[in-house]
Amino acid sequence: RQKGSIIWLLHHGADAGAVNLHGFTALHFLALNGLVDDKIEAIEDLVHILREHDKSGRVLNAKTFNNHYLMHFRSKIPLEFAATGGSQFPKDAMYLLAPSNWEAKDEPRFFEDLLLLANSNTTHAADALARKICEKASRGTAEGSLWRSRVRKEAQNWLFEPGLVDGSAILASLFFMVPNAAADMVDILVAKPLLQDAAKHPIPSRAILKAPQSFIPGGNQPMLCSYQPDATRFGDLLRPEWKFNAEEREVDQSHISWHRELVQEQPEHLVDRREDVHAVSVKVVLWADFLDLDIGRALACTPTKNDKIFSRLPVQAVAFWYWNNLGFPSFVLTWLLTLSEVVALVCWGLGNEGNSDQSYPFCRTVLLAGNIREAINLCWCFKQYTRRWWKYKRSKHHTVLRYLWEPKVYITENAVEVVSILLRATLLVFMDEQHLDSEEVDFGQALIAINVMIGFFHLTYMLRLLDGMGKGILAIWETFFSRTIQNMLFICGMFFVNFFLAFIMLAKDRDPTEVFLQLYRGFFFGDGGALDVLGLDVSGDKYARLLLGPMAVGMNRVLALLGTSFFTVIILNLMIAIYSTEYEKFTRDAELLFLKHRLRISCDFVVTHRKFSWGIPMCASLVGLPLLVFFGVDLFMLRPFISWHLALCRKSCLTASALMFALGQVFAQMIVVQGMGQQDQVHLQGHGGDPRFLWICHRSDFNSLAADLGLLATKEDLRHLTEEVHEQIGELSHTVQTLSRQMDEKFDKVLEYVKRVAEAQEAAFPPHFSSGSRSRHRGSNSCS
Repeated sequence: RQKGSIIWLLHHGADAGAVNLHGFTALHFLALNGLVDDKIEAIEDLVHILREHDKSGRVLNAKTFNNHYLMHFRSKIPLEFAATGGSQFPKDAMYLLAPSNWEAKDEPRFFEDLLLLANSNTTHAADALARKICEKASRGTAEGSLWRSRVRKEAQNWLFEPGLVDGSAILASLFFMVPNAAADMVDILVAKPLLQDAAKHPIPSRAILKAPQSFIPGGNQPMLCSYQPDATRFGDLLRPEWKFNAEEREVDQSHISWHRELVQEQPEHLVDRREDVHAVSVKVVLWADFLDLDIGRALACTPTKNDKIFSRLPVQAVAFWYWNNLGFPSFVLTWLLTLSEVVALVCWGLGNEGNSDQSYPFCRTVLLAGNIREAINLCWCFKQYTRRWWKYKRSKHHTVLRYLWEPKVYITENAVEVVSILLRATLLVFMDEQHLDSEEVDFGQALIAINVMIGFFHLTYMLRLLDGMGKGILAIWETFFSRTIQNMLFICGMFFVNFFLAFIMLAKDRDPTEVFLQLYRGFFFGDGGALDVLGLDVSGDKYARLLLGPMAVGMNRVLALLGTSFFTVIILNLMIAIYSTEYEKFTRDAELLFLKHRLRISCDFVVTHRKFSWGIPMCASLVGLPLLVFFGVDLFMLRPFISWHLALCRKSCLTASALMFALGQVFAQMIVVQGMGQQDQVHLQGHGGDPRFLWICHRSDFNSLAADLGLLATKEDLRHLTEEVHEQIGELSHTVQTLSRQMDEKFDKVLEYVKRVAEAQEAAFPPHFSSGSRSRHRGSNSCS
C-alpha cells in the first residue's frame, strides 16, 4: 500500500502485468486495498506508472482466473474489484481504473464502465469519467476524432452483434442512475448527417420552426424533430443520410417527404416576416432507437437535482418529439373529454332537483362513460407497468429498470385520479336511488360540488403543459407543493391548533366549531367581529380570567393579542417572503420542469393508449368506433320510450349507452396516439425492422442552459478548479521570472554601455592633461 515501494520495484525491473496463482495483478491489489496516501493525484500517478511498466499492455483489462475460492473474485478486472463492498479504494477515484479513461488496445467499453460505476453507487466517479471522456472527445485534433469514433462505435455495437445486451436498456439504466454522465456521453453522439447529393438536394440553412399542431400565433419552437430509418453504412458506423435520388423528381420520392416537414422552408407570403424564419442547423443522434420507451421513462423520472440535463440538445429533442407527435394530440382529446364531464356535473348541480331533473339521464351517461374510460385506462396502464416490472425483475441484466416500472410507483403517481374515480362512482351510486329526501338531496349536491372542484383543479393542472401559460401555472404549482412551503404550512398549522386548544379550554360552553371559525377569521383575515368574539371587545367577555394581584385580566385577551400579532405580523409576512423566494427559484427552472412534465405525460399516454399494434386490431377499432357511438346514441334515444315503471330497464339502457360511449372514447384515444405516431413508432417491445435515428432541426444559436443555471460543484470539479488555479499561478510565476531575467539582462547592457562611455571619455582626455588645459579645451569647444 506504499506508493514509494511500488515505484521502487517497478524501476528495478518488476513487471506491472505479472500475475499470481489466481491471476491477480498489482492493479488488482491496488483496487482491493487502496493506498495509504489515498489522494487522487497519488493514485493517478501510480496507475499511470503501472501502465507504463506493463509489458502486456492490458493491465486495466486483465481478468482474474476462475480458480479463486470466492465467487466474486473470479474473472474480474481491477475496476470490478474496486466496486466490491470490501474494497478500500477511494470511490471518488474509481474512474482512474476504468479502461475507457485511458488509451486501451481492446474494444471500447465506455458505456460498460459507466454502468459498472453506476451499479456500485459511485455517481461522482461516473460523472468524472464521463467528463474526462467528453474532454478528450471534444478536442479538435486527430486524437479527439479517434475518441469520438470509439464512443460512437460502441454505441452501435449492439446493432451488428445480436448476442450483445440491448443497447437501449443500457442507456436507459444510465439515464436512471447517473443522468449527468449519460447526458455527457449522448452529447458525443450528436453529429451532422451525411448528404447523398449536396448539389441538388442540400439541407436548407433557414427555416420555420413551428410544429404542425401548434395553434398559438407565432408559436415557434427551439427545434423540430423526426424519427427516421434513413441511414447508410459508413465504415464501422451506421450514419443517418439526407437521401435524394438525382435521377427522379423530388415529388416522386415519397420516402423523403419528411424532409420538408423537418426543415420547413420560408413560404413566399412570409418574405417580410423575418421573425418567423431562423438560421437552422440539422443534427442527428447516432444512437439507434433513441426514442425507446425505457429511455423516455428514465428521463421523465430524473431526480429534481438532475433536471439540468433537460438543457442538453438530445434530451430536449426527445421531449419535443414525444410531445409534438404523441403527447399533444392525446392531451387535447383527454382535456376535451374531461371538460365535457365537468360541464355535465355543473349542469347536474345547477338543476338542484337530485335525480328527478331532466338533465340527470344525460349527465349520468356522460359521467359514467368517463368513469368507465378512466377505469379501463388505469387498469390497462397498471397491467403494463406490472408486466414490464416483472420482465426486468426476472432479467439477468439491467434489473435496475424494474424500479422505473414498479406498480406501487404508478399507484402513487395516480392516487388523485383513483380518488376522483371513487368519488364520482359514489355520486352515481348514491343518486341512483329512486326516492331521496331533502337531506339526501343536499348530500348529493355536496358530492356534486366536490366533484366539480376536483374536475376544475384537474383541468387547470393539465393546462401546465401548454405553451404560454403552462410555465407560469407549473411554477405556481411546484412552488405551493415545495418542501419549504409545506414545512412552513405545517408550522403555521401547529401554532393555530395550539391557540385553538387554548381558547376552547377557556370557554367550554362555546361550540368548538364556532371558536375555530372565529379564530380563522380573526387571525388570518383580521376580521373585527371575530376579534371582538375572541376577547378584544372592551364591553366584556365570557372567557376565563387571570388574576394578577388586584387586577383581573381576561386570558382570552392575552391570547388574542398574542395570536393577532404573531399570525398577522410575523407568520403571514414570513409566508409571503418564503413563497416569493421559492417562486423565483422555480421560475428560473420552469423551462426544464416544463419539458420534463411534457415528457412524463407523453410516456404515460403511450403506455395507456397504445393497446394494439398498428394492424388488424387497430383497423378494427377504426370501424368499431363509429359503430359504438351509433349504438350508444341509439340506446340513449330509446330511453324515453321505456316505461318509467321499469326502472331496471331504464338504468340498464343508460348503463349500456354509457359503456358504449366509454369504449368509443377509449378507441378514439387509441386512434389518436397510434394514428399520429404510426410513421414514427416508439419502441415498446423489442426492436423490429430497420433501426431509426432521431433527426433534430434546431436554431443555429441554440445554447445549452447549463452554464446559466449554475450546476452544483462536486469534489472533482473543485479539484479541477484548484489544479487550474495552480497551473495559472505557475504560469504567472514563470512569466515574472522571465521578465526579471530580461530586466537583469537589460540592466547589465546599460551598465556595460555606461562603462564604455566612461572608457571613451577617458581615452579622449588622457590623465596627463591638467585641469586647466581641460577647461581651456572645453572653452575652445564652446566657442567653436
